Amino acid sequence: MKGQEVQEANPVKHSFAENICVREIYNPANEFIITAIHAQSHPFFLLKGSMSIITHEGIETIDAPHYGITKPGIKRIIYTHTPCNFVTVHATELKDPEEIVESVTCLLYTSDAADDTPCVDLGGRRI
Repeated sequence: MKGQEVQEANPVKHSFAENICVREIYNPANEFIITAIHAQSHPFFLLKGSMSIITHEGIETIDAPHYGITKPGIKRIIYTHTPCNFVTVHATELKDPEEIVESVTCLLYTSDAADDTPCVDLGGRRI
């Protein structure tokens, strides 16, 4: 699947409060998902379903209801055992979903990536 097919199969709903964006993502059963690299820590909630999450720390299977904190630098491979509703919460003043995704993810992460630099400097910052 690509582009519009992915969006139709995995709809995302955005809700906003003061300096907060809540992203609710629906994922059908038996789907593999590769996430972006997360540039910031943020809470996540599995409201419905069961999924296995693979990171550099290993494999974890979680069942709803479940919550956790995503650490900066994490990239996940997810397998949905059942249909899932997954929610992430991001501190941001932005209201445009594409700008929000760009601001909370990165292409490459090193331990110096915690600054607010939105572009690369190959000395170890977020790109």
